[in-house]
Amino acid sequence: MAGLVLILLATPVSAGYLTPIITFICTMRTSIQRIGGSLGLLMFVYGGVKYAYSADDPGARKQAVGICGAAVMAMIIIMIAKEVIDAIGAMLNIPGVTNPCP
Repeated sequence: MAGLVLILLATPVSAGYLTPIITFICTMRTSIQRIGGSLGLLMFVYGGVKYAYSADDPGARKQAVGICGAAVMAMIIIMIAKEVIDAIGAMLNIPGVTNPCP
């Protein structure tokens, strides 16, 4: 199995038939990044508002801090995922595709 993967990675490929796949991956990456970032920001604001308006309830304040923390972690994961996709694209080094996702 590992030998087959190495053979497939070693064989030269042309970018012609990969263009729709690369376009789809770039579109999905951009869409997920935008939607995920927007949702993360909205959840962070929601957690902040919930924290501010639950001054007398320690349980609700703890829940609000958890919401804010989860939103920040989600945004960090989205940024890391973008960099991982870019790094994988650079490692593949497909001829004819210099910067597939500008």
